[in-house]
Amino acid sequence: MEKKDFPLSLTVKDVAKILGVCMPKAYDITRRIDFPVIRDGRKLMIPRDRFFQWMDESANQSK
Repeated sequence: MEKKDFPLSLTVKDVAKILGVCMPKAYDITRRIDFPVIRDGRKLMIPRDRFFQWMDESANQSK
């Protein structure tokens, strides 16, 4: 799937699927200080474009 195939606001389930991790690990990732998440009470919203930018930046840092 391409980035444009995902909704503008991702869920934790979407993040888990994209990264290929289990749900508890996806929730752990959303707690990282550098992770682009918007919290509205208990609801977590992940802006699609910022998420993919975060993925690119994280990949570049690990090189």
